[in-house]
Amino acid sequence: MFEFPYIEPYKKLESVLKAIVEGEIPAKFTYRYLASMGFPSSKDRDFVPAFRLLGLIDSLGRPTARYTNLRDIKQFERVLSRSIREAYIGLFETDAKANNVSENVLMGYFGKLTGKSHRQTDVYAKTFKELVRLSNYKEIVEEHEEEKAPISPMVQKVPSTIKTRGQNINLNINLPTTTDGKVYETLFKHLKDLLTLE
Repeated sequence: MFEFPYIEPYKKLESVLKAIVEGEIPAKFTYRYLASMGFPSSKDRDFVPAFRLLGLIDSLGRPTARYTNLRDIKQFERVLSRSIREAYIGLFETDAKANNVSENVLMGYFGKLTGKSHRQTDVYAKTFKELVRLSNYKEIVEEHEEEKAPISPMVQKVPSTIKTRGQNINLNINLPTTTDGKVYETLFKHLKDLLTLE
Protein backbone atom coordinates (compact mmCIF):
# COMPACT_ATOMS: atom_id res chain seq x y z
CA MET A 1 0.00 0.00 0.00
CA PHE A 2 1.09 3.55 -0.75
CA GLU A 3 1.28 6.51 1.63
CA PHE A 4 0.17 9.93 0.39
CA PRO A 5 -0.17 13.41 1.91
CA TYR A 6 -3.33 13.54 4.02
CA ILE A 7 -4.44 16.99 5.16
CA GLU A 8 -7.91 17.11 6.68
CA PRO A 9 -7.88 20.93 6.84
CA TYR A 10 -6.78 21.01 3.17
CA LYS A 11 -8.46 24.41 2.70
CA LYS A 12 -5.71 25.88 4.91
CA LEU A 13 -2.97 24.59 2.62
CA GLU A 14 -2.69 27.86 0.72
CA SER A 15 -2.39 29.84 3.96
CA VAL A 16 0.25 27.51 5.40
CA LEU A 17 2.34 27.61 2.22
CA LYS A 18 2.01 31.41 2.15
CA ALA A 19 3.27 31.53 5.75
CA ILE A 20 6.25 29.37 4.74
CA VAL A 21 7.07 31.69 1.83
CA GLU A 22 6.81 34.81 3.98
CA GLY A 23 8.33 33.43 7.18
CA GLU A 24 11.79 32.41 8.29
CA ILE A 25 13.31 28.98 7.88
CA PRO A 26 12.98 27.18 11.23
CA ALA A 27 15.54 24.79 12.67
CA LYS A 28 12.71 22.23 12.73
CA PHE A 29 9.21 22.32 11.29
CA THR A 30 7.24 20.89 14.21
CA TYR A 31 3.70 21.03 15.59
CA ARG A 32 4.84 23.80 17.91
CA TYR A 33 6.31 25.80 15.02
CA LEU A 34 3.10 25.29 13.05
CA ALA A 35 1.12 26.66 16.00
CA SER A 36 3.46 29.68 16.20
CA MET A 37 2.62 30.37 12.52
CA GLY A 38 -1.06 30.61 13.49
CA PHE A 39 -2.18 27.02 12.95
CA PRO A 40 -2.69 25.59 16.46
CA SER A 41 -5.57 23.16 15.76
CA SER A 42 -4.95 19.47 16.38
CA LYS A 43 -6.09 18.81 12.80
CA ASP A 44 -3.44 21.24 11.55
CA ARG A 45 -0.89 18.67 12.66
CA ASP A 46 -1.60 16.83 9.38
CA PHE A 47 0.70 19.32 7.69
CA VAL A 48 3.86 17.95 9.32
CA PRO A 49 3.70 14.36 7.95
CA ALA A 50 2.31 15.68 4.66
CA PHE A 51 5.27 18.03 4.22
CA ARG A 52 7.60 15.14 5.04
CA LEU A 53 6.04 13.11 2.19
CA LEU A 54 6.34 16.13 -0.11
CA GLY A 55 10.07 16.33 0.63
CA LEU A 56 9.86 19.74 2.29
CA ILE A 57 11.18 18.44 5.62
CA ASP A 58 13.26 15.40 6.50
CA SER A 59 12.42 12.59 8.92
CA LEU A 60 13.59 14.75 11.85
CA GLY A 61 11.50 17.75 10.77
CA ARG A 62 14.43 19.76 9.44
CA PRO A 63 13.62 21.89 6.36
CA THR A 64 15.21 20.55 3.18
CA ALA A 65 16.68 22.43 0.23
CA ARG A 66 13.26 22.03 -1.39
CA TYR A 67 11.68 23.94 1.52
CA THR A 68 14.15 26.77 0.90
CA ASN A 69 13.52 26.74 -2.86
CA LEU A 70 9.75 26.76 -2.34
CA ARG A 71 10.11 30.12 -0.59
CA ASP A 72 11.38 31.68 -3.84
CA ILE A 73 8.17 32.89 -5.51
CA LYS A 74 9.75 32.43 -8.96
CA GLN A 75 10.36 28.75 -8.23
CA PHE A 76 7.25 28.08 -6.13
CA GLU A 77 5.08 26.36 -8.77
CA ARG A 78 7.93 24.32 -10.23
CA VAL A 79 9.14 23.15 -6.81
CA LEU A 80 5.64 22.25 -5.63
CA SER A 81 4.95 20.43 -8.92
CA ARG A 82 8.09 18.38 -8.45
CA SER A 83 7.06 17.56 -4.88
CA ILE A 84 3.67 16.39 -6.13
CA ARG A 85 5.22 14.27 -8.86
CA GLU A 86 7.44 12.46 -6.35
CA ALA A 87 4.93 12.14 -3.49
CA TYR A 88 2.22 10.79 -5.79
CA ILE A 89 4.32 8.49 -7.97
CA GLY A 90 1.99 5.56 -7.23
CA LEU A 91 -1.01 7.60 -8.36
CA PHE A 92 0.68 8.75 -11.56
CA GLU A 93 1.67 5.16 -12.32
CA THR A 94 -2.03 4.32 -12.12
CA ASP A 95 -3.04 7.27 -14.31
CA ALA A 96 -0.45 9.55 -15.88
CA LYS A 97 -3.11 12.29 -16.17
CA ALA A 98 -4.37 11.95 -12.61
CA ASN A 99 -4.08 15.71 -12.17
CA ASN A 100 -6.93 16.14 -14.68
CA VAL A 101 -9.46 13.57 -13.44
CA SER A 102 -12.51 14.18 -11.24
CA GLU A 103 -12.52 13.93 -7.47
CA ASN A 104 -14.68 10.80 -7.61
CA VAL A 105 -12.21 9.04 -9.91
CA LEU A 106 -9.37 10.08 -7.58
CA MET A 107 -11.22 8.62 -4.61
CA GLY A 108 -11.40 5.31 -6.45
CA TYR A 109 -7.67 5.42 -7.17
CA PHE A 110 -6.77 6.31 -3.58
CA GLY A 111 -9.09 3.58 -2.28
CA LYS A 112 -7.23 0.96 -4.31
CA LEU A 113 -3.78 2.35 -3.53
CA THR A 114 -4.23 2.87 0.21
CA GLY A 115 -7.04 0.53 1.28
CA LYS A 116 -8.50 3.38 3.36
CA SER A 117 -12.15 4.22 4.04
CA HIS A 118 -14.43 6.35 1.85
CA ARG A 119 -14.03 9.32 4.23
CA GLN A 120 -10.24 9.06 4.19
CA THR A 121 -10.00 8.68 0.41
CA ASP A 122 -12.13 11.82 0.13
CA VAL A 123 -9.48 13.71 2.14
CA TYR A 124 -6.67 12.22 0.00
CA ALA A 125 -8.45 13.37 -3.17
CA LYS A 126 -9.17 16.87 -1.85
CA THR A 127 -5.58 17.27 -0.62
CA PHE A 128 -4.25 16.24 -4.03
CA LYS A 129 -6.64 18.54 -5.90
CA GLU A 130 -5.65 21.49 -3.72
CA LEU A 131 -1.93 20.82 -4.22
CA VAL A 132 -2.45 20.61 -7.98
CA ARG A 133 -4.38 23.89 -7.97
CA LEU A 134 -1.76 25.73 -5.92
CA SER A 135 1.13 24.47 -8.02
CA ASN A 136 -0.61 25.13 -11.33
CA TYR A 137 0.66 21.58 -11.86
CA LYS A 138 2.49 20.75 -15.04
CA GLU A 139 4.31 17.55 -15.76
CA ILE A 140 7.99 18.31 -15.36
CA VAL A 141 11.05 16.50 -16.52
CA GLU A 142 14.26 17.57 -14.88
CA GLU A 143 17.76 16.23 -14.93
CA HIS A 144 19.00 14.61 -11.76
CA GLU A 145 20.79 17.13 -9.60
CA GLU A 146 23.23 14.61 -8.17
CA GLU A 147 26.79 14.66 -9.40
CA LYS A 148 27.22 11.96 -12.01
CA ALA A 149 29.85 9.28 -11.50
CA PRO A 150 32.46 8.75 -14.23
CA ILE A 151 31.30 6.30 -16.88
CA SER A 152 33.60 3.55 -18.07
CA PRO A 153 34.21 3.16 -21.84
CA MET A 154 32.24 -0.11 -21.81
CA VAL A 155 29.12 1.59 -20.45
CA GLN A 156 29.33 4.44 -22.97
CA LYS A 157 28.70 1.96 -25.78
CA VAL A 158 25.28 1.16 -24.32
CA PRO A 159 22.42 3.60 -25.06
CA SER A 160 21.52 5.56 -21.92
CA THR A 161 17.81 5.24 -22.65
CA ILE A 162 16.01 2.14 -23.82
CA LYS A 163 12.50 2.76 -25.16
CA THR A 164 9.80 0.24 -24.39
CA ARG A 165 6.10 0.72 -25.17
CA GLY A 166 6.29 4.49 -24.99
CA GLN A 167 8.24 4.57 -21.72
CA ASN A 168 11.83 5.59 -21.11
CA ILE A 169 14.01 3.60 -18.74
CA ASN A 170 17.22 5.29 -17.60
CA LEU A 171 19.87 2.90 -16.36
CA ASN A 172 22.72 3.65 -13.98
CA ILE A 173 25.00 0.62 -13.70
CA ASN A 174 27.93 0.09 -11.37
CA LEU A 175 30.06 -2.48 -13.14
CA PRO A 176 32.53 -4.83 -11.47
CA THR A 177 36.20 -4.10 -12.04
CA THR A 178 37.52 -6.77 -14.37
CA THR A 179 39.67 -7.21 -17.47
CA ASP A 180 37.54 -10.12 -18.68
CA GLY A 181 35.36 -8.81 -21.52
CA LYS A 182 33.05 -11.82 -21.26
CA VAL A 183 31.75 -10.54 -17.92
CA TYR A 184 30.47 -7.36 -19.60
CA GLU A 185 29.18 -9.26 -22.61
CA THR A 186 27.16 -11.61 -20.40
CA LEU A 187 25.84 -8.74 -18.30
CA PHE A 188 24.65 -6.68 -21.28
CA LYS A 189 23.11 -9.73 -22.94
CA HIS A 190 21.17 -10.46 -19.76
CA LEU A 191 20.01 -6.82 -19.51
CA LYS A 192 18.88 -6.89 -23.13
CA ASP A 193 16.89 -10.08 -22.52
CA LEU A 194 15.22 -8.51 -19.46
CA LEU A 195 14.33 -5.24 -21.18
CA THR A 196 13.34 -6.46 -24.63
CA LEU A 197 9.59 -6.82 -24.91
CA GLU A 198 8.29 -9.22 -27.54
